Amino acid sequence: MPPNQRTPARQAPPGSRRVATDELLALLDKQLNLYQKLNAMAVQQHALVSEEDPAALLVLLAERQRLLDELAELDAKIAPVRREWDRISPTLSVSARRRAKAAFQESRQLLEEIIASDQKDTELLEGRKINVQAALQTIGAAQQAHAAYGAQAPNLSRYFDCTDQNS
Repeated sequence: MPPNQRTPARQAPPGSRRVATDELLALLDKQLNLYQKLNAMAVQQHALVSEEDPAALLVLLAERQRLLDELAELDAKIAPVRREWDRISPTLSVSARRRAKAAFQESRQLLEEIIASDQKDTELLEGRKINVQAALQTIGAAQQAHAAYGAQAPNLSRYFDCTDQNS
C-alpha cells in the first residue's frame, strides 16, 4: 500500500518515530544506569554485612530503596514495550533495535547478579541470627541454672565460724 494511503491510525507526524525511539532508548539507558548503581550498592552491602556495620548498612539500604522505587516507576513505563517487543522491534532502526536489546540483556544480567548477591547476604545474616539465638538460649539456660542453685543457700550452722582454725 502506498504511504499516502495508510490509515490515519498508522500515520504519524514526521519525526515522531524518531522521538518515540529516542524516548525508549533514553528510558532503557536510565533503567540500565539504575541497575548498575544497584549492583554497585549490592557490592557495598555485602561488605557492610560482612563487616557487621549495621548503621552504615541501614543508610545504604535506605538509598537502595529510593533507587528501587525509581526503578519501579521506570519499569512501569517500559513494561508495555517489553510486552509488545515483537510488534515494536521491527519498527525500530537496526542500530536502535540492537541498542535496546543490549540494554534489556545487560539489565537482566545485572538483576540476576543483584539477586544472587542479596541471597548470599540473606544466608549470611540468617546464619548470624541462628548463632545469636543459640547464644541467647545458652545464656537463658545458664541463668535458669544459676537461679535454681543460687536460691538455695548452703545449710551451715549458725555457730559455724570460718575464721576459727582451732576446731
